[in-house]
Amino acid sequence: MSLLPEDGVETLRAGMLSEILSEKDRFVLILDDVYERFSLKKVGILESFEGKLVLTSRSLDVCRQMYCQVVKMGPLLKEDAWTLFSDKLNTDGARNPSSSSVSSAAVARYEHGRWICGIERNIDKCNTV
Repeated sequence: MSLLPEDGVETLRAGMLSEILSEKDRFVLILDDVYERFSLKKVGILESFEGKLVLTSRSLDVCRQMYCQVVKMGPLLKEDAWTLFSDKLNTDGARNPSSSSVSSAAVARYEHGRWICGIERNIDKCNTV
């Protein structure tokens, strides 16, 4: 039997995040791959914080619903995507020929994606439903 209510874990996490952020004079918080609108307050991001919030999303509608300044990001050039991917895959500097075809397929798939980045300069202007 859980001692926390059904949403207890979320509430606990929100409280922890809120406490950590309240101790900081300045911060940048990045929320990656946001797929639906949500309440910043519910996850522990209060209006009174002085930090910067960056959201990334594939959905322009989500960025707009979160009242963010929207910056559209296009895909990397194929060569740049390959360099970034292979550098991260091969952190020890060694090249693994067996991973080459998988890596190429992942980079090719990424080329077709379009990322939209919503950036909000002041948290107090974000949606806090």
